[in-house]
Amino acid sequence: MWYLITGLVCVFLIWNSNKNRNAKIGKYVILSILLPPIGYGLWQAERPLINDEQRFGGKGWNLMKWIGIIHTIMCVIWAFYGMSVGAEVANQADSDAGKVGAAIGTGLGIMMIMMVWFFGIVGSLILGLILKKPITETAQQ
Repeated sequence: MWYLITGLVCVFLIWNSNKNRNAKIGKYVILSILLPPIGYGLWQAERPLINDEQRFGGKGWNLMKWIGIIHTIMCVIWAFYGMSVGAEVANQADSDAGKVGAAIGTGLGIMMIMMVWFFGIVGSLILGLILKKPITETAQQ
């Protein structure tokens, strides 16, 4: 699952850099292979703007905003995957106790994923607000 998300992020980065005519994509793709939220967030914070596009808040704010967005998407995918695995384990259980145990374990796993999401999103929000600058970048014609 992780490799699929990483591959999609890298393909999008390469496609978007070709669209914007930006050849300096190598460091973002390598960083996206290692840590997709940071690589994609850094690309969004530093990429050249096109036509009438605007970017608010500075590099730090944009980086943390995109890390939060991608972290949320990844946690949702992780939660759905965890629920599907829990349902599969419950279906394979031989007794009612096994099914109850699988349901409890799935619930605890989803709660842990929600905690990881919550603390990650709060951390990126606080850090983003600290780094936010009152600037607006516009595309250069």
